[in-house]
Amino acid sequence: RAAAAFRRGGEALDGLPGLRLRPAAECTLDALGVAVDALAEVTPLAQRNLLAACAAAAASDGAVQPAEAELLRALAAIWDCPLPLAVAD
Repeated sequence: RAAAAFRRGGEALDGLPGLRLRPAAECTLDALGVAVDALAEVTPLAQRNLLAACAAAAASDGAVQPAEAELLRALAAIWDCPLPLAVAD
């Protein structure tokens, strides 16, 4: 399931080279914090595209779960980026 969601998000980024799904053991809150902070430094367009890819990954199973929507809203707020319409409700 995680691999399918990751693939869906990668497709939304037009198959950005070098993307790889990290092992679950590396997916900690600390690692997420480091990544979010680093991505705060990319261009607003890149942030918008990344947020759209995250939304695509979250919706890959046909529905965005409440925890997924909360995370997407948090990323949008941190990056001062509009939330994709499908998640805004």
